[in-house]
Amino acid sequence: PAGARVELVAPLYVPPPPPPPPLPTTTPEPPRATRNRIQPRPTSTPPPETARTEELPVPPAPPAPADAPIGATVATETHVRAARPLVRPDPIYPSRARRLGREGYVTVRFTILASGALANIEILDADPRGFFEAAATAALARWRYEPCEWNGVKVDQPGVTTRLRFELRS
Repeated sequence: PAGARVELVAPLYVPPPPPPPPLPTTTPEPPRATRNRIQPRPTSTPPPETARTEELPVPPAPPAPADAPIGATVATETHVRAARPLVRPDPIYPSRARRLGREGYVTVRFTILASGALANIEILDADPRGFFEAAATAALARWRYEPCEWNGVKVDQPGVTTRLRFELRS
């Protein structure tokens, strides 16, 4: 009997993982002004030959993170590991398409969740339309991934795009 062959074309677009959440910061108090109010000078007195500058207090540096050891440098290096497929069962070839001898493809976009499951499965293109979309979405709902990691934290990876090809085997 004829079966389905699914060819996974290299992802058409894999967006970069989302940036990590911003670190909590404390806002230092703004410096207090110490300058005296400037008074207008009478026009009869000549201006002074030298100017004097008042020193303003320098605001204190923001405190180091609570978990940072004294003298430690905060790292700015980012480690990203892309999602890797674990389970990708083939779709079931639709009986109507098999009976009519139809072959085609479905291009889909989805989100790989931090749990490894897929969500937001969206059909971008299908040829021919109306034959393979349901089989493709049903198969993708069973796919599982090792999720994307950003600095050791598992994060969602939205906007992954791929194409499933449906071909009859004789």
